[in-house]
Amino acid sequence: MNFSLKLTFYVLNFKFLAKHLLLKIKISIFALKTKITKTFEKDILYIICSNDALYSL
Repeated sequence: MNFSLKLTFYVLNFKFLAKHLLLKIKISIFALKTKITKTFEKDILYIICSNDALYSL
């Protein structure tokens, strides 16, 4: 793999992780406000991130 391809991969991976972390924070705040269980919170995050990963392909 050449350098620019590796760099592109790392940047895209970082953007995905940053978006994932931001979503996790937003969902956690929403869960605290509405008293959602942790399992439901994880399910919501999984669905959103799975859809986001599919759209980014």
